[in-house]
Amino acid sequence: MPFYVFTALHSPTVGAIFVYVAAAFFVLDRLIRGFWGLWPRKTVSLMVKPGGIVCLQLPRHPLATYRVGSYVFLNIPSLSFVQWHPYTLSSGPDDDCLEIHIKSLGDHTQKLYERAKDRGSFWVRVDGPYGAPRFNHRRFEAVMLVGGGVGVTPCISALKDIYRVRMSRSRRSAKQQRNAAKLVYLVWSAQQPEHIGWFSDVLADCFAKSE
Repeated sequence: MPFYVFTALHSPTVGAIFVYVAAAFFVLDRLIRGFWGLWPRKTVSLMVKPGGIVCLQLPRHPLATYRVGSYVFLNIPSLSFVQWHPYTLSSGPDDDCLEIHIKSLGDHTQKLYERAKDRGSFWVRVDGPYGAPRFNHRRFEAVMLVGGGVGVTPCISALKDIYRVRMSRSRRSAKQQRNAAKLVYLVWSAQQPEHIGWFSDVLADCFAKSE
């Protein structure tokens, strides 16, 4: 903000134009993000998994589009009305629901984990999805996915996309992109053997479809 203020003061004619344009885009972005995350959604599914993991599944907004590796900002009003935290999606691009796996690592996530053990659902405000790596895994015949701990979530999203694993079979992508993958390697470093259970159903489905 000081940069734009001093730019306008330094050049009231030319500099002010850039300041006004930048301010207009900033305000527009804040309005869109505020409207997008204004209304809370109730979780479709809420699960607590071994190793301090909370798995949330939320209804997907009809206009929401995302790719493998996209993330969202979540706000849970029952925990805090002002705190927004970013989480990578573990759902595939064609899923009907947004799926997020959250590991209990700090004060906020620990509180979420404790509340989730006693509740069947949450009201959640969602801002996003945003971003995605500029990497098209569909182009290559051999793909290696590497992740550690709960950081494997974008790899799981990629597996769902490659093997067409869906949380809901009702959704069908209008544009079935070509998938060149013939060999898929997943390298996942987990602290405990039971952590594999976080995504055991997805892995089993991928193994079955790879035969």
